[in-house]
Amino acid sequence: IAMKLHRVRPVGAPPPIVRVIDDKTPNAFTTGGGYVYIHTGLIRIMRNEAELAMVLGHEMAHGDLNHIRERGRAAATTSVLGQLAGVVIGQTIGGGLGGAAANTAAGLALQAGFTSFSRDQERGADEIGLRYIARSGYDDRAGAQAFGSLQRASGGRRGGPSWLSTHPLSGERLATLSALSERTQGGSFIGRDVYQRRALSRLR
Repeated sequence: IAMKLHRVRPVGAPPPIVRVIDDKTPNAFTTGGGYVYIHTGLIRIMRNEAELAMVLGHEMAHGDLNHIRERGRAAATTSVLGQLAGVVIGQTIGGGLGGAAANTAAGLALQAGFTSFSRDQERGADEIGLRYIARSGYDDRAGAQAFGSLQRASGGRRGGPSWLSTHPLSGERLATLSALSERTQGGSFIGRDVYQRRALSRLR
């Protein structure tokens, strides 16, 4: 699956190196340099090859869009700003509970700014990942349903206020990707039977 997607990526993109982690949580991530990690828990809840391809394409897109480097710079800046905010507020308000509460509020405000940037990155990776699977011959409308599978697996739990979430809610992502897939000329391959045979059967 990864090599199918790699053929339609920009020239010079590092070849994918996919590692499967034996973990029940439905998760996937990239550390850059072509490395993509997929939990067995995520493989289990995907219903076909197109859905798993969407997740892989999304993680590859993070690397191709230089999101790893950008997030590293943003994290470093956030850390410095947080320290400066604590110093300034501490000098202005003083110690005690009032100062501690103000420090916490400042930290949350900085975190909100950083995670808002992350949400933009996630949406960008979704769009490029969808483009990858469409160009690879997958049915992108079926692939977009990967986030529906994730939403069902979570039982609809939001996991916290959306403004502090590093990922858009699955329902939001599904709606956005479904709309995009209607305008994208993708392929027709879904790969339900082959996915059951090659992937899911090995995890049982």
